[in-house]
Amino acid sequence: MDSMIYIKAVFGLLLVMGLIVFTGWAGRRWGPKIAAAGPHRRMKLQEVLHLGPKRKLAIVRIDGDEWLILASPNNDQITPLGKIEKDV
Repeated sequence: MDSMIYIKAVFGLLLVMGLIVFTGWAGRRWGPKIAAAGPHRRMKLQEVLHLGPKRKLAIVRIDGDEWLILASPNNDQITPLGKIEKDV
């Protein structure tokens, strides 16, 4: 009778571990697609350039306009450096 309790406990543990692994796999497989879905996204990250261990320069597209943004760790500051004008 005691061995049956241990078998049930091990089976339950394996089941829970399997569900955790499956959830992680499913999140990696389908998570980004679900998060990025939606036709009404107004902002998109175009490109990022790391200037050092704590600073980065990014081009962000907002409503069709591109902005150059500097991100630094000083009080979590994000500084818009200006709108990028395209020559036609």
